[in-house]
Amino acid sequence: MPETRSLHSQTPSLVAYDPRNLVVRQVAYHRAAPADPAQRRITFTRLAANGQWQRQWDPRLFEKDSAQPSQQTLASLSGRTLSSESRDAGWTLSLPGEAGEAGETSETWDARAITGKPTTTNCCARC
Repeated sequence: MPETRSLHSQTPSLVAYDPRNLVVRQVAYHRAAPADPAQRRITFTRLAANGQWQRQWDPRLFEKDSAQPSQQTLASLSGRTLSSESRDAGWTLSLPGEAGEAGETSETWDARAITGKPTTTNCCARC
């Protein structure tokens, strides 16, 4: 039988759901060859009361029992992401647009000191 490098090849995968049927923990087992011992990879997610994603610990940090999540977000009451922080990508802060601008962002900042204002094209500009 040829060896396969797929993450879930011949290994189980477990998923834990909360009462709202939202995923809160995933346990995947990795084995490069069938004879190798399985290595578990746990991803843990913390959700807000409204079901929005707040924090996530990926397998690299979960095994180290890290108190800091690998990713976290802060959302407005309407569900729009206001800020996000990632161990890999740094942080991003977004200000929502003025009332009436459905889903638009007025300005963003990030960890690389890049600021931005969205631009509109003629097809998207207000009349």
